[in-house]
Amino acid sequence: MTRFICSGRILGGTAILLSTILILLVFVHPPQTRILHSSSPQTTSPTHNSSSTWNPNDVRCSGLPDTSHIQVVVKTGSNIIYDKLPTQLLTALRCCQDPLIFADSEQDIGAYHVYDVLANVNETLKATHPDFAYYRTIKEYLSAGRDIRQLRTSRQAAWDLDKYKFIHMLVQTWERRPGHDWYVFVEADTYLFWGNLVQWLARMDPAKPLYLGSAATFQTQKFAHGGSGVILSREAMKRVLYGDADLAARYDEHMHDEIYGDYVLMKALKEKGVELTNKWPMMQGEKQNTLPFGPGPDSGSDMGVSP
Repeated sequence: MTRFICSGRILGGTAILLSTILILLVFVHPPQTRILHSSSPQTTSPTHNSSSTWNPNDVRCSGLPDTSHIQVVVKTGSNIIYDKLPTQLLTALRCCQDPLIFADSEQDIGAYHVYDVLANVNETLKATHPDFAYYRTIKEYLSAGRDIRQLRTSRQAAWDLDKYKFIHMLVQTWERRPGHDWYVFVEADTYLFWGNLVQWLARMDPAKPLYLGSAATFQTQKFAHGGSGVILSREAMKRVLYGDADLAARYDEHMHDEIYGDYVLMKALKEKGVELTNKWPMMQGEKQNTLPFGPGPDSGSDMGVSP
C-alpha cells in the first residue's frame, strides 16, 4: 500500500509541474489565430493587406514575373461577401500581391481587410435617401452583431446601392494605391487567368489612356461590363481623377436616375476623353458552359481563343 501511495504522490507532483510549464509556454508564446470574419469594423485599418496569403515561393506563383505594378481591385456586397470572396482569394487571386477589396461595409475576411467603398458618400444622402436604406440596414446588423448573411435575399436593394460604388471605388483606389501601371477591377465572381493577364498587359503601354473591357450597350453607348472586369491604365486613372476632387459627389447627385454603375463609370471616363477599347472575347461574362467556341459570326476566327 505504501508503495502505491508514494507512486501516486510522485505522479501527482509530476502532473502539476507539467501543467505549470505548459501554462508558462502559452503565455510566453501564445498560439496564433486567424479571424475568419468580424461583425464590426476594426478600430485601425492597415494601409495594405500586408498579411495576405500571397507567397512568392508558392510554386503556383513563383513562375510569374514581378506583378507589383498591377493592382487588382475587388468590388462585392455584404450580402454575398462570405459566399464568393473567400473562394476568389484562395483561387484566382492567390498570386495577386496586395489586392484591394471594397464592399458596402468595413470588416476583415481572414487576413484581408475590406474597405467600405461608400464611407465618403455625403452623410445626408446616406441617412435619408431610399437607395441607402439597405446600407443603413447593413450598419444596424453590424452594430448589433447580427449575421449579415441573412441579407442574402435583399438582391434588389443591394442592386440599387451597387451603382453608387463604381466612382467611389475609382477615387479610393487611387488614394490608397496610387501610381500602379494597371488597375484591374473585378467582381467577387470574376475569374482571372492571372498568368495570361500578366503577359497580355505586358504588351500594352500604361502611359496611354486605356479603358479595356467587354463592351455592353445601353442607350446606344458602349461601356465595359463590370462583371467581366474593367482594366484602366495609369494614364486613364490620372486623367479621370486629377484635378477633380468633386468627381464622386457630382455623380452621386444624379445616381438615383441611373441603372448601371458600370455605365456611369464609362460616362465619367468619357467626360475626360478616355474611350472604351472593346477586348471581347479576351474579357467576357460567359460561363464555362456558355463560352462561345467555333467560327465567329464575322471574321471566321475562333471566338473563345482569339487574342
